[in-house]
Amino acid sequence: MNLKETLELLTAGEFICLQNYPDAYHFLHSEDNEDVVRKSLLPFGLDLKVTDGYESYYCVYKTIDSARDARKLRSQFEKIRDTIAPVVEFITLIMRAENKDLALVPGDSIKFAVLLNTITESPGLQTELKRIGKQQRLFASGKSNPDLKDRLQSLLDGMVKEKYLSLSNSEARVYSVTGKMSYFHQCLAFICEHEEIEYDTGAEAESQEGFAF
Repeated sequence: MNLKETLELLTAGEFICLQNYPDAYHFLHSEDNEDVVRKSLLPFGLDLKVTDGYESYYCVYKTIDSARDARKLRSQFEKIRDTIAPVVEFITLIMRAENKDLALVPGDSIKFAVLLNTITESPGLQTELKRIGKQQRLFASGKSNPDLKDRLQSLLDGMVKEKYLSLSNSEARVYSVTGKMSYFHQCLAFICEHEEIEYDTGAEAESQEGFAF
């Protein structure tokens, strides 16, 4: 992975983490490379950010000084907002299935076969999985009469599509939670603290600079 490829990923709005882009992640994990990338983004009015714990790198606007920038930021924020419910539903289901008190974090593994077996043995989890598939468009199955296996696969496929999960072993169908999950937790905490988000340009918009574009 080189500077050009890393910049292309960042400016395309990708979250660079160990699970999704290991080469770019290791490239950025060098302090010298991180400085070069940050300087390369400056002419575009962008800055390099990293989540707590250095799980994921992403781009943000340094300043929001045009209506176009504000619209792009609003679009990204609305996308995050619209994925909150399905992602929270997914996290809750996994926590119940694994009997865990802690939310998913980057690096956690989810094994399809183990999860399917757990849900199969629990009528309550089956009902929850069916409800999530019906209520959340992200997890909707393309089949007219999906069975339990289809519903679970659609759930995992939706999380992979949004890059919160990565298929780390296709043969065994083992998934890894990506660094983007850390960004999701930060956004969720921010939203809980702010009932209304303004997208004005100028100084008032500086409070939004922690959000990816």
